[in-house]
Amino acid sequence: AYPTRVFSMRTHRDWIGHVYFVESTDGPYVLKLYRPFHTKQALHSTHIIQYLTAQGYPVPPIVCTSSGESNIEVDMPDGRSVAILYQYIQGEEPDPETDLKQIAEQTGILHRLMATYPGMLDRHGKEYYIDRYITLLSRIGFPDNKLSDLTHYGDELWDRFDQSAWGFCHGDLHCGNMLMDNGGNCWLFDFDAACRSHPAADISTMIDSTDYFQFHPEDFEKTTRRLGLFLPSYQKTCPVAIEDHDIQSIYDFIAIRHFDIQATISECQGYSLHHLENQHSWLMRWRDLCEQRLKL
Repeated sequence: AYPTRVFSMRTHRDWIGHVYFVESTDGPYVLKLYRPFHTKQALHSTHIIQYLTAQGYPVPPIVCTSSGESNIEVDMPDGRSVAILYQYIQGEEPDPETDLKQIAEQTGILHRLMATYPGMLDRHGKEYYIDRYITLLSRIGFPDNKLSDLTHYGDELWDRFDQSAWGFCHGDLHCGNMLMDNGGNCWLFDFDAACRSHPAADISTMIDSTDYFQFHPEDFEKTTRRLGLFLPSYQKTCPVAIEDHDIQSIYDFIAIRHFDIQATISECQGYSLHHLENQHSWLMRWRDLCEQRLKL
């Protein structure tokens, strides 16, 4: 489908989607093959990337097919899937300890540019971030007392988080979705979870210094320190007022993201009851720690 001769492909990642490195006669590319039920997100991401490319924002450009299309369709064992070919960006994953201020400025630019995005964005609210996980746990027969804990905590989290402003949200803003090139440009990719939601979610994801699997109380202070470095640089390029409830929302979303990620992992990879119970323990300890440190 493309005006290039491919002579090798190798798997880079096979998790939520399938990502391949492609070698061709005119250089390297990256091919992303989506799962059939992520077709809508894939097509939305192409529109966002093409818009940001036109605005001069550093995102890997999409390589169009010979007929000018932004994607192809591939018949896979689990159904028809969308695949997108990207230009390969040479770079290294940024270090949040040394590159956080630049990342914060670029995040501000991203949010400012996307405030005038002319396309449609899916709205991600409580039903997406919280209820997907609760429904899953209920369906698999998660212990009633632990399910009740998470149901009440999810309601409490969302009641507070929903007080922050609505706007564009990348949805997965962490250093694993960025590359720093030799010129000091930080390239952002993976817009599959991009949506209309609370931009505080992007800030929270970026400054989160906790270990997803193991709970360490000292990570709260690491996260707080990183937040203090991030916000001044972010507001240089996205001059919005950060209210007290926005600060609270940033800590709340660290917990909300566990609901979100666990639902997505379980949808794509299945689940382990032992792992789900460990996540319950992590979330209850985070709730108690935030109550102590933030005086909720």
